[in-house]
Amino acid sequence: MSASSPQLRSALRDRRFLRLTIVQTLNMLGDGLLAVGVPILLAGRGAGATHLGAYTAAFGVAAVASLLFASGFIDTFTRRTVLLFADALRLLSVAGLGLYVAGTPSTTLLIVCGAAAGIGISVFRPAYSAYIGEIVDRELRRSANALRSFSSKVSSVVAPGAVGLVALLGSTAYVLPAAAVFTAASVIVLLGLPTGGGGISRDEFRPLDGVREVLTRPWVLGVVAQGALQIGLVVTPLTVLVPVWLADRAVVDQYGFMMAIDAAGALLGAVAAMRIRTRLVGVVAMAALTLQVPLLAAIAADAPIWSWYLGYFLSGVSMAVFGVLWVGALQQHVPEAALGRVFSIDSLANASLAPVGALVAVAVGAHVSMQVAGVAGLVVLLASIVMVLRVRGIATFGTAEPSTAVVAAPSESAVST
Repeated sequence: MSASSPQLRSALRDRRFLRLTIVQTLNMLGDGLLAVGVPILLAGRGAGATHLGAYTAAFGVAAVASLLFASGFIDTFTRRTVLLFADALRLLSVAGLGLYVAGTPSTTLLIVCGAAAGIGISVFRPAYSAYIGEIVDRELRRSANALRSFSSKVSSVVAPGAVGLVALLGSTAYVLPAAAVFTAASVIVLLGLPTGGGGISRDEFRPLDGVREVLTRPWVLGVVAQGALQIGLVVTPLTVLVPVWLADRAVVDQYGFMMAIDAAGALLGAVAAMRIRTRLVGVVAMAALTLQVPLLAAIAADAPIWSWYLGYFLSGVSMAVFGVLWVGALQQHVPEAALGRVFSIDSLANASLAPVGALVAVAVGAHVSMQVAGVAGLVVLLASIVMVLRVRGIATFGTAEPSTAVVAAPSESAVST
């Protein structure tokens, strides 16, 4: 098989995928501006914990709730329509936040803004993944998914850094207009793309098809369960505990640098994933997850801070390699008509235990050391990986399934302009 470079160039020469990459980059930049900029804007106007908490809670609840229903309308409507709907909700949220900043300090307004942003962002991601599976040729999907991960991580570094810079210059008023411009540009680019699949009739639509696709593929169910445990009980608690631990030692600024290092590792992981050529895709993906062990071990051992940087870098590599291989496997083996529902179930599973992990971290953070948290994370991570490796089909991520389970090449109607 040819090296990844020709495939990468082929993916970039695909005008539809190039436009789709631009759409994602614009969205990720806008999301990053809101994620970092909104707390700064609200705090800077004396909103206090009540208003910021109202926005954050509405965002989280709406995101989880929308994923319960996203598995339906992502496949009921065309994928491009869903992406445009998500962008419209983002614009609504930014407009409402603009009203708030301009002098309408309403808690209700912030709740509406948070809910609109939560739904728009959570729905966009599974719809986008399903859309790639439709308009990109099968042999280019791994490169396409790697470029998607690469674009996401670059944006996750650039946007927060830009917000920090404008905050330093006292120009936070520009954050919301910039987010609106990015989202509006995404809408314009989307309108030039094919409608894609989805759009099945209500008579044909069966809400449980996504669940059935997961349950009939033990390897998919196993990975979804492992991801829920890892995100909810390993990643989320560290997201809460590490900044607090650093703040107690007056070095909280280190956290921002650690996140940048994590993103840099993810960039390398996305590039590396394009070069992976093996039938044992699942084994490689699960092995990649073990690259998170050095970070957890450094925390458990109370190792010097520099070792945490190395751990975060490897953790970024880990998540990017796994993500590219996992998304590519779903795009290959899940029928297109149910793909949006399956991606929504995966996203919902990942989000389901996150509130639990956050609450546990808040509840026990004052009573246990970071070393204990590191040990607990190691146990959960390794146990979940060992558990899922015993599931049938995991080693190959379903490549031994009957050919009827493999997604057919996109039809002319699905890719026509």
